Amino acid sequence: MAFDLTTLADDLKNRFTPDFIESMVYPRKPLFAALKKMKEMTGDKWLQPVVFDDLQATSADFTTAQTQSAAAGPGLDRFEITRIKKYSFARVDNETILATKGDQGAFFQALTKAIDQSMSAQGRRLNWEMYKEGWGDIGRVSNTSFATTTLTLTNPNDVVRFSKGQILVISDTQNASVLRAGTLTVAGVNRSAGTVTTTANLSTGVAAIAANDWIFLQGDREDAASPTRRCLAGLEAYVPATAPSSTAFFSVDRTQDSRLGGLRYDGTGQPIEEALIDAAALAGREGAQLDFGVLNPITYGQLIKSLGSKVQYVRMDQGSNEAKVGFEGIRLYTPAGQVDFFQDQDCPSNRAWMLQLNTWMFGSMGDVPRVINTDGLEVLRGSNYDGVELRVGYYGNVIGKAPGWNINVQI
Repeated sequence: MAFDLTTLADDLKNRFTPDFIESMVYPRKPLFAALKKMKEMTGDKWLQPVVFDDLQATSADFTTAQTQSAAAGPGLDRFEITRIKKYSFARVDNETILATKGDQGAFFQALTKAIDQSMSAQGRRLNWEMYKEGWGDIGRVSNTSFATTTLTLTNPNDVVRFSKGQILVISDTQNASVLRAGTLTVAGVNRSAGTVTTTANLSTGVAAIAANDWIFLQGDREDAASPTRRCLAGLEAYVPATAPSSTAFFSVDRTQDSRLGGLRYDGTGQPIEEALIDAAALAGREGAQLDFGVLNPITYGQLIKSLGSKVQYVRMDQGSNEAKVGFEGIRLYTPAGQVDFFQDQDCPSNRAWMLQLNTWMFGSMGDVPRVINTDGLEVLRGSNYDGVELRVGYYGNVIGKAPGWNINVQI
């Protein structure tokens, strides 16, 4: 039998099962692993009803209550949630195929490595976006001098989002101005120092770059003064650190009731355990039944030290039997319930999240990520190069059903 794209496609279908994809995406990603998955997010958008209050037509007086009922609203709205798109590609050239012809399985190992990295990159991107607002920012500029190839980050812990070869674009705002002209290419990453090296001086790559500018990966931030979200509407989008304005969020004006924009607590300067308990007390006042928390590894370590001999470890297992992934966590008893905290390197180091997990879903069309094979082909012959190409991506978004029962803690 000839070795061609058809026979290769059959083997790839057997290799990349949903269980394999689960095992690629879940490790060290407890939030995404824990969320309920809804894989039928079809149609133009997902309409998610949200109840933020009861019908206010009550009174000790019959006539007054009857009169109020004519004008009273039901305390009901709906998020009109749209999908975002993400893509990555894996290529293997034909010379590599021929060069490994005599080594049984070598071609599949080479292609598998490329696909593994493509899947892993998608998983990494998805994971950090789960905590963000959806504008695509991955850090901010801290430099005061720009005649240098060293990009210093305002928060050194944001370095986990940078990798060699990335192309960066810059804006002076997160989502209220066009991009600055030019790009920067990452040449190296110093993960201990929290700095990034670029192939050209910062001022050469982006002429007007300035301190406190926002950093994005090319293609993730629309070049517009009023951009649309191209990345996931994550926790910070549904429950921002600052109370949201009347600007519509998925077609909802969240100023009509703060429950639509979630809860927030400023625990800056407090011991971590104290801040979390005080924040949970606020959530408990609002009726939340918290059960899931996420911390950056640095803050997670602080919580362990704070609890001392009181620390109680728990375990969460997620995934199918074939792709079971386990996460170790810490249980904290709070006024709003027992909250199991897990560490995630992509959780911002100045945030702690306490969630009521059943108020969240991840909606998509099919698996996330997935091999894009709607035409039935796992791989494609390169149209303008000597090789084959595989495309990986997903179409989906985070769905929040009750933001008011979740809290964003600044630490």
